[in-house]
Amino acid sequence: MNEVVISLCDLTGVMVEPWVAAGYDAVLVDPQHGKYSNDGRIERLPCTVLEAACRLGEIVRGRRVALVAGFPPCTDVAVSGARWFASKAAADKHFQTRAALVAEQCRMIGQISGAPWFFENPVSVFGSIFGRADHSFHPHHFTALCGADNYTKLTCLWSGGGFVMPESCIEPGIGAPDNRIHAAPPGPDRANFRSATPRGFSRAVYMANARHLRRQLTLWEAATDNILSSHSQMMRKAELLQPLTECRECGERLSEARQRAVKGVQYCVACGEAAEQREKGYRRG
Repeated sequence: MNEVVISLCDLTGVMVEPWVAAGYDAVLVDPQHGKYSNDGRIERLPCTVLEAACRLGEIVRGRRVALVAGFPPCTDVAVSGARWFASKAAADKHFQTRAALVAEQCRMIGQISGAPWFFENPVSVFGSIFGRADHSFHPHHFTALCGADNYTKLTCLWSGGGFVMPESCIEPGIGAPDNRIHAAPPGPDRANFRSATPRGFSRAVYMANARHLRRQLTLWEAATDNILSSHSQMMRKAELLQPLTECRECGERLSEARQRAVKGVQYCVACGEAAEQREKGYRRG
């Protein structure tokens, strides 16, 4: 059975695209899916994380989970909307608590899965709730993997389970990133547009965390270490085989005849014999 990626509060499915292309299965949870569907590779649950808890529990118990990603809504917690906090609190004093609970549900699913996990949000009050973010990035940090992501949007990640934050890979010469997220006009699709997962980031996360790729990297690093070790041994051997003009042991000058007769000569006759006897003794031991 294929390993599975779980992506919570995920409408677009961009996060799981590279995983599914590589043969993994995926589960997407978001009320906006409208109806349940499962095409054999991607299962879409049209509900909240809490409502999906039973199904997610089945998956965690019965499948090997490769990654858990969480994208809890940021509308009520992002500091960019701080000017509306007071009016929202007047209408519902628990409005940020509800948002934090969704993030906590994402975190808990990640922890019980045993897989690398993260949940993300822009700069928000989550920093005072969950502590300082473990990582942060802008979409334009991964333009080498998707040139269309050349825009700014500071995004914070809280992570665990061995999650590896990918290194930045900016496409040279692509130009300055734009401000499309903050310049987005009001409208019914604004929230989804602003919260869409950057493809470059999703590809980078896959490349840094997919188990089969990490195994290949480990094998490659081990092979490289062996090659370097063998190279070092060969260099040392070549160094030792460089002929000397004086005995390595006693310092006596070696005759030209001995230098010609013994390739890579290191010792005079007496010291050479003594070294040979010591070597024989080590082999017997």
